[in-house]
Amino acid sequence: MVYRRRFVAFGVGTPKSGTKSLARIFEQNFRSAHEPRPQHLEAALLAHSRGELATSEMRKWLKQRDRELWLEMEASHPLHMVIETLVEEIPESLYVLTVRDPYTWVESEINQHMKRMNEFGWQQLKELRYRPGSYEYQAQDAELQRRGLYPLASYLDYWTRHHERVVGAVPRERLLVVPTSDISTSLDDLARFVGVPPGSLDAAASHSHARSKTHFDFWSAVDRRYLEAQVLQRCGDIMRRLLPKVGSIGDVLSEG
Repeated sequence: MVYRRRFVAFGVGTPKSGTKSLARIFEQNFRSAHEPRPQHLEAALLAHSRGELATSEMRKWLKQRDRELWLEMEASHPLHMVIETLVEEIPESLYVLTVRDPYTWVESEINQHMKRMNEFGWQQLKELRYRPGSYEYQAQDAELQRRGLYPLASYLDYWTRHHERVVGAVPRERLLVVPTSDISTSLDDLARFVGVPPGSLDAAASHSHARSKTHFDFWSAVDRRYLEAQVLQRCGDIMRRLLPKVGSIGDVLSEG
C-alpha cells in the first residue's frame, strides 16, 4: 500500500535554529524526520560541490531520495545548499525557514562545534560553510582560535548566506519564516501553511530539543561591542528583514 502524503514541506533553517523541534512538532501525526540519512546527504552534497556529481545527476538523486523517504516534513539544514533544485524538482514543496538571531545563534553553534569535535556532525560540510582560509583571525578572535574554532566573521557570513539563499530561491507563497523564539506560538500558522488542521501539531514538542551543556563561555571570551559591530555589518540587512524586532544584543539578552 502507498501512503498518500498530505503535503511536502522542508525545514531549511540553519543548524541550531529549531529544526529538530520543527520535525518533532509534526511527527506525532505525519511522516516527519530531522536530518535523515545524514551521511548519504553529506556525501552527495560534497560530490556536487566538487563537480563530481553533475547538477542533472543531483536532480535525479534528490527526487529518488524524496521518493524513498516519502516524508511530509523533513527538517535538514544542509538542504539549503540545493534549495534551487528542490524548488524546481518538487513543485508542490513548501519551505519553513526557522530563523534564530545571530547573537545567540553563534554562541549556540560554537558550543555545538565544541561538543562534536570528534563526532559525526556534517564535519566536511562545515568546511564549505565556514570557508577556513578565507578569513583571518582578528585580535578579538584569540580565544576562538585557541580552541580550534573559526573566526567570528566566518560564522556570521555563513548565517547571512544561508538565509539570503533560501529567501532568494523560494517563491514567497511557498515560504514561511518563523523566528525560533516564536515556534511554540506559531503552530496554527504552520498548520495553515501546510494545509492541515491546527490541532494536529504537537505543541508539547515545540521545546523538545533542550539546550545542551555549555562547553565554551562565549559571552566571556568575545567582546560584546565587537560582536554587535560584526553582526550589524555582516548580518544587518537580512536580519532586519527577517527579524525586525532584533537589532542590538540588548534585544535578545536581558543583561544586554
